[in-house]
Amino acid sequence: MKTYFSWVQTGIVFNCMHGDVLPVLQEILLTLVEIKLAIREFEGPAVQEDEWLTAQQAMEFLFIEERTFYRRKREGKWVVRRVGKRWVYLKSSLCEK
Repeated sequence: MKTYFSWVQTGIVFNCMHGDVLPVLQEILLTLVEIKLAIREFEGPAVQEDEWLTAQQAMEFLFIEERTFYRRKREGKWVVRRVGKRWVYLKSSLCEK
C-alpha cells in the first residue's frame, strides 16, 4: 500500500490532481501527523512489565546493607511475593518512599 508521500515522490499527485487540492491534502496530512504525535505523547511510554528482584538483587539495586534492607522490609511498604522458598520484591515498589 502506497502512502501519500510515496505518491508525491513518484509524481502521480502532481500529474492527476488539481492545483488547489494538493495544498489541502498536505495540510490534512500534517494535521494527522500532529494528532498522532499528540496521542503518542498522551499515552506515554509503552507499559513495561515490572521486574521482580531477589533480596540480594534488591540490596544491590538500593545500595544498602543487609541489616538496613530487612529493617525497611519490616516497614511493609514494599510489594513482596513468595516464589517457592524465595522472597521476591517488586522493583518499582522499592523506589517509592
